[in-house]
Amino acid sequence: MYQEPWAPPQEGQRAPGGGPSPLPAARPGPYVYDPPPPAPPMHHAPWASLWLGARVGALFPFGNAYATGSDGYYEYGEKWDGLATGGALVEGDVGARFARSFILYGFWEHGWMGKGSDPAWRMPDPGSNFGDQNSATTDYTGLGFRWSSRPSSVGLLIDVGLGYRWFRERWSSGAKMDLQGFGEFRLGLGADVRVTRLFSLTPLLTISSGSFSDRTVTLPGEGRRDIAQTYSGSHGTLTLSVGGNFDLWGSD
Repeated sequence: MYQEPWAPPQEGQRAPGGGPSPLPAARPGPYVYDPPPPAPPMHHAPWASLWLGARVGALFPFGNAYATGSDGYYEYGEKWDGLATGGALVEGDVGARFARSFILYGFWEHGWMGKGSDPAWRMPDPGSNFGDQNSATTDYTGLGFRWSSRPSSVGLLIDVGLGYRWFRERWSSGAKMDLQGFGEFRLGLGADVRVTRLFSLTPLLTISSGSFSDRTVTLPGEGRRDIAQTYSGSHGTLTLSVGGNFDLWGSD
């Protein structure tokens, strides 16, 4: 409640006509009123919603696709970018937003990779030529969790995920390689930019680390078999991407 101060007229003050200003017979009380309530805080991002997203960007592999030996902490093996280099990626996400700043979601990332930097895989030895590389792809699926510092405007975005990765390479001779394994962990850092109440943009840089526990090769006329004398190496990916995210059926 707010009370307006009241100052009585001074005795002897002159009125506008020139005569003295008499005191009022009854002095009015101070004017009292209730100010309007403060405006409610404006939260553009919903408190809870069904969260859908899609990402596009680039993926760059590093580390060993598999290992053949080690010397202390150093690992020998076949470099992943020797088999296939970086390329384009797309990702689909579906999950739930809660407490405005937190999102739990499932993801599926698919990458189209370029020709490997190691020419030995295309011409290893006379009589055992794999031929030209026809294709190389990778898929990564799992569960993710993200936190936004300011989901209703522009804020810092931290993203973590854990999942299963496949890598498949095909050569013109009919030779095939299939690598896969669970437990790849990724960590992302980026920005959360709120465009409208139901849509946001999220540029993101991520790095992941994992290993391929299942490693097989298929050679023409020989069938499918484990890659001999190898064990799980340590590989990783670096990705740069931008995503568009929708909050559906949001509640405040």
